[in-house]
Formats: sequence, structure tokens, C-alpha cells
Amino acid sequence: MRLDTCACILYIYNMQSRKSYWVKSLAASRKETLTKYFDEAYDISGITVFTYSEIDKRFYESSVSSGKTVSDKRLLLGDLVRDLKMIRGSIEGLLKYLVENDILRNVEVRTGEETQSIFCSRHFEEKSVFSGILEIANSLIPKGYFSHYTALQLHGLTDQIPKIVYTNVEQKMMYDVEEAREKLTQPKIDFAFRNNVRKGKKVIEVMDYNIKVLHGKDTKNTGVIRNESPGVPISVTNLERTLIDACVRPELCGGIHEVVKAYTLAAREGISVKRIAKYLTDINYVYPYHQAVGFLLEQTGHEESALRSLKDNFPMEYDFYLLHGKINKNRENLAYSKAWRIFVPKEMLHSTPPRSH
Repeated sequence: MRLDTCACILYIYNMQSRKSYWVKSLAASRKETLTKYFDEAYDISGITVFTYSEIDKRFYESSVSSGKTVSDKRLLLGDLVRDLKMIRGSIEGLLKYLVENDILRNVEVRTGEETQSIFCSRHFEEKSVFSGILEIANSLIPKGYFSHYTALQLHGLTDQIPKIVYTNVEQKMMYDVEEAREKLTQPKIDFAFRNNVRKGKKVIEVMDYNIKVLHGKDTKNTGVIRNESPGVPISVTNLERTLIDACVRPELCGGIHEVVKAYTLAAREGISVKRIAKYLTDINYVYPYHQAVGFLLEQTGHEESALRSLKDNFPMEYDFYLLHGKINKNRENLAYSKAWRIFVPKEMLHSTPPRSH
């Protein structure tokens, strides 16, 4: 009787040991499969950042893929995730499993008073900080494109390293441009540029960086290109479009002196003034920004012949301003370029401004 009892205890112990080994092996297999999945996402497309919804979509599409044409590997992943869902009960449980097992890292993102999480694979650490932030911004605002100071960085037109990333999501026009231009008068221009430009409110804080979401006018993505600088495909304004944006909103590019430096560097790189002129036509501003662009191109070394595409194709009906909020009562703080009919800071030009309107 005692022998049978010992044998039974030994049997139960062996079975528990086997079960423990099987559970550990299954856990190790789960971790290995999921780690490999995120490694392959990096190897194939350079992706290291995932939002909550992306994790949900990636995994649960595969877990309900019966009847669809998918690879055995995808089905295997679906089975694994379905198994984990049964264990953990929800997508939150799955994410907790991925973070607890060091497969993904949780990074907090703050927008105003709200905080959300994004998830980074281990390969995120292999990227430069700037590339990582661009990927985070790209993941959070997939319909946006990088512009202004960020575009200057990507094109090598600044040696500064700002802690702000600009992404632009175009919005539909709420007014008719041609109608607004017909109503444009010199006093309206003076009034508009006497005030400081309005600042956007949406700022996303992540890892000591601010991601500023702009809502620019609908340009049909004029001059926006695909770029793989951070290792993943991103959208960014090209060289000529970036110079236009920098002229229109210099405060989003480190200020007018940074913009002048960017124009100077771009002149050495070789840019197409004809392309700039075409973009200005396509974007179709109400205000005569061609005068500001032409002035900056002239000041940074472009030949008169190259500037003909601006002077010949655009009217110069009004006096204009290079900057917002820099006008005193008699414009005594400004200089005036007759060639471009534009007021600029005195240190940029020395000539006598005409009388006030």
C-alpha cells in the first residue's frame, strides 16, 4: 500500500513537472514567435513604432482570418494571438503581455491633459533620436506630411537641432480664393501684417520633443514627396516647396535669419525658380507671397534672369511685408525694396520706405 502511494506521488510529480515544462516551453515559444514578428516588421519596412489601434488591427485581423487567403505564418500568428486573447481577455491584456516580456516598450504621449501610449520594438533604440521621433509622429498622424523646420532639417538646410517636429494636415478651404483676392486692399494687408500670426494649438509631447500639428490650406499636397530618411517611408515637402513654406511662415522655421540661411544653402544646392513659380501658382495664395519669395531669392544670390519667372508671371499690385507683427506706426523700423514692393527688417536692406497708406 505504501509502495503504491509512493508510486502515485511520483507519477503526479512527474506529470506536474512535464506540465510545468510544457507551459514554460509554450511561453518561450509565444515570446519567440512574437519577438520574431516585430523583428521582421523592422527588417522588411523599418517599422519600430506601433499605436494601440495598429496592434489591434495587425493581430486581430490575423486572428479572424479564416476563409481569407493568408500565409500559414499569418494563420499561426492568429492562432497564437487568439490563444493569448483567451488567456489575457482583451487587447489590453495582450499589450500588457508584450510589455511585460520586453517584446515592446511602452512610451507615453501627452496631448494637453490627455495621455496615451504607443509601443516601440527593441529596434527603436537603434535609430537616431530624430528618426525615432519622426516615426512616432508619422504613426500618430499618418495623413500628415513633414514641413517647415523639420523639412529644413531633412533637406540639410539648417545646422540647428530643434526639439520641435512639424507635421501638416491639409484642411479644406472654407472660402473662395478668387473672391477673397478681389476684395483684397492695401489697408487690409497692412492690418493683417501689423498683427502677429496665429499659432496652432495642437501639440503632442513625447520624449522631450514637441510634435506640432499644423492645419495648412489645401494645396493638394503640392511639392510633397516620399522620403525614407528615418528608415520608414514618410511624406515631406521637397526643396522648393519647403522654401515657400519657410517664407510664408518663418516663425515655424526658427525665424527669418534661419530662413535666409536656408535660402543661401539652397542656392548652392541648385533649385528651380521655375518650379517655385509653378508651386506658387498651384497653391494660389490670397496674399502676394511671390514678392517675399522673390526678395529672399534675390538676396541670397540668384541671378536676375532666374527671377524672371516670378516677375513676369505675377502682378505686384500692393506693398507687402516679409514678417508679421513688425510694423510700427510710420514703418520707421522697416526698409523697403522697390524691386519687390516689400517691407523688410532694416538690417536686411537699406532704402527709404515710401509714405504710409
